[in-house]
Amino acid sequence: MIKLKNDRLEVEIDNMGAQLTHVIGNESGYDYIWNGDAWKKHAPILFPAIGKSNNDEYVVNSKTY
Repeated sequence: MIKLKNDRLEVEIDNMGAQLTHVIGNESGYDYIWNGDAWKKHAPILFPAIGKSNNDEYVVNSKTY
């Protein structure tokens, strides 16, 4: 695990696949990516959508892909 920290945030990055696993606010201690006990594993940040989309399309900035 790679940890980077500045005056506002600390981030953790998994060496295997460069997956961002934690983004923690230094003042609050809040983890903006992983903040629950519902699922014991991590998942990559998924963009622009999770899973299959309608008609195998999605729209970003008014453009259909």
